Formats: sequence, C-alpha cells, structure tokens
Amino acid sequence: MAARGGHLLEYLIELFADLTVTPMRILSYLLGQQEPQSSDLKGPDFIELKGDPETPPPYTFPGIRLTSFRLDADLIALQKLCDRLLNIGNLATRGFEYRAIIPYVDMEILFYPRMETPLFNNYMTQHEIYFRFFVLKFQLVGAMLLPTLELACFFPFIFVDNPWSAITGREVVGYPKELALFHLPKQGSYPIKVDTQVIKQFGSGTPVSWEPFVTITDAKSGANAAKSGAKQLPPKRWPHGELKGFNPALAPTLEKFAELPEGICSTIHLKQFRDAERATKACYQALVQGNFSITRFGKVELMPPAEVAIASYESLPIITLLGLQGTTLRPVWQYRMECDMTFGDTRDLYVVAG
Repeated sequence: MAARGGHLLEYLIELFADLTVTPMRILSYLLGQQEPQSSDLKGPDFIELKGDPETPPPYTFPGIRLTSFRLDADLIALQKLCDRLLNIGNLATRGFEYRAIIPYVDMEILFYPRMETPLFNNYMTQHEIYFRFFVLKFQLVGAMLLPTLELACFFPFIFVDNPWSAITGREVVGYPKELALFHLPKQGSYPIKVDTQVIKQFGSGTPVSWEPFVTITDAKSGANAAKSGAKQLPPKRWPHGELKGFNPALAPTLEKFAELPEGICSTIHLKQFRDAERATKACYQALVQGNFSITRFGKVELMPPAEVAIASYESLPIITLLGLQGTTLRPVWQYRMECDMTFGDTRDLYVVAG
C-alpha cells in the first residue's frame, strides 16, 4: 500500500501543509478509499554525483536509422503480459486498465549516431533492438471499463549495447533494458544477429553465457519468398503501421487513430525496485508514461523479404511471453527509415511505495 506504515506521518504532514486539502480527503485516505498518487509522494531530492549515468529526460536523437519487422502474435499472451506488468495494484485504486488491442508485435533495430541530453554537452552512440506492442487505456467509470483515446506502446523487451543507456533506461524511465552484442552486415540488409547474456537452463550449474537470440536472414529466394513480407509500405509511418480491422469490438475507437499524426508515440512501463531486505517485495513501483516524437522523417523504404529466427532460453522466453507464432517467423512487413526523434514529457501515472 502506498505511503502506509512509516510513510503515514510524512503524508499527513504534507496533506495538512496543503491549504487546499479537505478533511474528507484525509478521512477517505485513512479509511483506505484513496491511495496517494505521484503528486502526493514528492520524496526527497535526488542526490546528484558527477558522472552518474542516471540521466533524466528529455533526450534528443538526431539521425536515427530504424529497421522495423511486424510479427504475428497471440493477443491472449500479450494481454497476460499487460496484466502482469502494467495492471499492477488493484483496479479500484488504480482507476484504469491497459489492454492489448492487435495481435502483432513490432520488432525494431535502431542505430543512434547521437543520443543527447541538455544536462551536459556530450553525446553517446548506441545500437538497440526491442519488441513493442500497442495497448489502449480503459478508464474505470462506475463499475464499467470504457475505452479512452490514450494509445501507448509497451516495450517488454529492450536490448542495447551502451551500458549508460541501459542504466538510464532501467533506473530513470523504467525500460527493462539489457545489454546485447550486435552483428550487422557491412553491405546489404542481412544477415543480422543479436546476442545477449542468458541462462540456458536454471539449476544446471552452467554459467551465464552470451548467446544469439535474434537472427534475421534473407528470404527473397526459395519457397518462403512468397510468404515473407508485404509488397508495399504500411499505410501509416512509425509507430502505427496499421491498427484497423483487427478488433471489431474496438472498431470505432481504432478508426479514430487513423487521424493521429505520424511519428507520435506514447509509452507506458513498469518501473520497480526490489526491496533489499524483503527479497520477494518491491520497495517502489510506478507506471511511467513518456512520449517519443519524430521531428523529421527521412527516407522510408521497403526491405527485402526476411526470415526472423528467435531462440528461446529459460531466462529469456520471448516466444512464449509474446505469443509469437513459431521460432522462425515471416514478418508481415519489413521496412527501414531515417528520422530525428525526441523523448520526454514523462510522468508517473500510478505509484506504489513499499
């Protein structure tokens, strides 16, 4: 429960210091009818150390090169991941719920020639691969959950080759970033191979090892060519692609997203820290919302048909958790583009402090 126990006195002092607070608000909190949200849990100032890689937003990313592959996925599996990682706490207190809306996952590989922050006049470079899918926010109204127009991308798996970026992503924003090694072609589009550290089998006494978990090869020849990839670009550029026609129950809502501007992507993630004393508990959890915005679209073009092989390890069951349709996948489409992008406007939608 947020701000309960040892935090109660601090919370009440803060309430009484607010001249706009009402006795009813205090009473409802004491009766357990209201959880303090992020604005109530201001917390102490962050202790800054020079060179600390926990760099806060906003960030700017000029000259990104992005490759996108849309993969078939199971909607039920995606919703289970939403329930586990986004719909935390209880619905009555939270007041909203996230639901997966289309049976697809977008796997994307990016190269950032410059990652910049106004905090200091320096920059970093990075390769990145992630898996993301679209979720829609449903608001609790009375006893009903009603769809809103708040569409977001959820990134349950992200891998980077820059340690500072991994620390910032995990500690500040809540992205579940892990380190990876990228093997990219010097010419042409493929092959692409990405390795990360995995445990092949828990309890086997074997060490954690670097293993390939994504391999992308050319499928433009042979029997699989006809099954691999669209012959034209998606109807909308990043991040949407195509949203209509997959969920009849949400058809009126999804139709409205066709009017959304291209290049705007809201994100939602679980930021949490394990309690050091109570190892099965979290000392802090928050749903963090952020916003990507493309400030310049460069060239967008189709890529040759591809086959995507995803390896499964006990410590990294991507196929199972995302409900991907097999270990060797034929993307719905594959394209690449160049762009300039920014990230910022982050806020805590819901906070639970242990």
